[in-house]
Amino acid sequence: MLNQKIVFHLHGKGINKNIKNNSFKKYIYRRVFKNTYVICLSRSLVGDVRDVYKSIPYIVANGIQLDPESGKTIHKSNNIPQILFLSNYLRNKGILVLVEALGILKNQGYLYNARFVGAPSDLTVEMMKEIICDKKLTEFIKIIGPLYGCDKTKEFQNADMFVFPTFYKNEAFPLVILEAFQNSLAVISTFEGGIPDIVVDSETGFLVETQNAQMLAEKIAILLKNEKLRIEMGEKGYKRFINNYTLDHFFNNLNKTFQDILSIQ
Repeated sequence: MLNQKIVFHLHGKGINKNIKNNSFKKYIYRRVFKNTYVICLSRSLVGDVRDVYKSIPYIVANGIQLDPESGKTIHKSNNIPQILFLSNYLRNKGILVLVEALGILKNQGYLYNARFVGAPSDLTVEMMKEIICDKKLTEFIKIIGPLYGCDKTKEFQNADMFVFPTFYKNEAFPLVILEAFQNSLAVISTFEGGIPDIVVDSETGFLVETQNAQMLAEKIAILLKNEKLRIEMGEKGYKRFINNYTLDHFFNNLNKTFQDILSIQ
């Protein structure tokens, strides 16, 4: 009414699912998005608004603060490769899929140390420890609980790879992957949300089908067997972070987007 430009900066997904088989919701969304500007976090997320927003959204990837302590590739001294999972203990973050995959690897004779860092949610620390015990993986997997600040950074620095097999349906742009890249870790994740725009499959890590423990185990096995590949992928991930996902990149891209929108008559 006051002739002001309206910008929607979308940080999640689920619109496409929400309007499915519901013409009234689709109509409401279309009315809301009419004559507005939309910013998505990645190109993979554009499809979430395609049926309700007829213009081309802007793409502005999230970024994180550059940590001077992370900086360079860290060549680990772990005799046994260390696997890191860092997220809240939620089933839909793939934590139990990872447990299943690690059980497969144990039965195949692989040696590894896995550390699960995160706050309890629909799975508590006690529940996770019981699951690990039942699967006879106590010597392979440690349930750490939540860590913050320097303690969390040390987990990234001590790890040899980062595994995040999420199947959370509203997963958009998990910053934890950027943290792993900043610490020169090869990343194994899924095709959920904007993750395929962050992780370059077979270059900075691997992407696997959601809830596919066998496929996840196969990709982890590749990195367990090949230290050189782990390091190469970690170095490429770090470069990708520096070139695309720092907080400076985010601010510059957002500012450019706002300037472009303001220049439209």
